[in-house]
Amino acid sequence: MIFISIKNSVGKYIMLSMLILFSLGCSKEEKKCKNEKIYACIDVVENEIKKKNSVLPSGGATQLNDSTLFITFFDYSTNTVSEKYVVLGCDCELLYYEDERPN
Repeated sequence: MIFISIKNSVGKYIMLSMLILFSLGCSKEEKKCKNEKIYACIDVVENEIKKKNSVLPSGGATQLNDSTLFITFFDYSTNTVSEKYVVLGCDCELLYYEDERPN
């Protein structure tokens, strides 16, 4: 009888541990969002470009993945074509705006 009660408590412990690990895995997945309509956030990118007195042309942004854009525009401050990688968050916040591709 004692073996059965120990076996049941170990089984409950294992089930509880698996449930906790599974729920932690799900919470990490929930934090990662998919910005399926990233082009709806393009005004955030355009505002960043306007700070340099430049304009993002139509077709100047290419979506690389759920949250990353590759943009090309003429930078009037340096009179050159600029290429940038932009990462936008779930709420269209600008997370990354640099020349190098984000990891």
